[in-house]
Amino acid sequence: MKRQISLLIFIVALGSCFAQERPSFIDTRCENFTTDIQDNIYIWRESTLEKYSSEGEFLCAFSSPAFGDIADVDASTPSKVLVFYKEGGIILFLDNKLNSIGNELNLFEHDLFSISLTALCNTNHIVLYDESAHDLIITDLNLNVKSTTHCRFEKTFSPFSIEVNFDKEIMLVDSTSGIYLFDKFGTFEKSLPFHGITSAQLFGNDIIYYKNSSIYRYDKFALDNILILSGVSNIKKFEKTKYYIYTLVNKGYLYRTPITR
Repeated sequence: MKRQISLLIFIVALGSCFAQERPSFIDTRCENFTTDIQDNIYIWRESTLEKYSSEGEFLCAFSSPAFGDIADVDASTPSKVLVFYKEGGIILFLDNKLNSIGNELNLFEHDLFSISLTALCNTNHIVLYDESAHDLIITDLNLNVKSTTHCRFEKTFSPFSIEVNFDKEIMLVDSTSGIYLFDKFGTFEKSLPFHGITSAQLFGNDIIYYKNSSIYRYDKFALDNILILSGVSNIKKFEKTKYYIYTLVNKGYLYRTPITR
């Protein structure tokens, strides 16, 4: 009963916040964002990555226009932030002050010409998705391939997101066919037919996802879907941390909503 009451309070509080016009949490429009375990926020647009504290204070920035626009950022390990440039086929690693660590990794030099998604699998491995071959690939930090799993589950299978529960689980998300789960070695485990998802996140034992203007929490053990928030439109991406839900709307504004317990 307490759990249900807390969840109801959470939904009402979030709904009330979203029903009002609010200032953006960070006074800069962005194309995308992510967070880390310390509740720092990373936003990027074109070739510029900026890091902010949990209170929205600007901390540092990184830009390398020679590599093109940033396609994605994985900050799951704050001391080893992965930055992916899809068009140039480049992966960079940055430290917690967004200084470059080591040399860039060139995917093209390793015959990886169609990588669309990247993430850190653990501190020593990278997980990649090859959109042309439909392969989930795990490599070491020198891009030496350790495993490959073919993922042509559907004719239209085209995942837009890869999420990793650090050294435990890998998730591919396809807006048409749903969610696909793999173990840390890249072995396929199961799929969940959650159609129409446009943003999703692995969070502990849960999968949190956004579809049809609502955010849901799916408990993988209880096999239970729980509505967290409804009536929220135009969300490009969301991320849940321990204390907040961050939402990026299509206009490029980032909002933060406290989780009421």
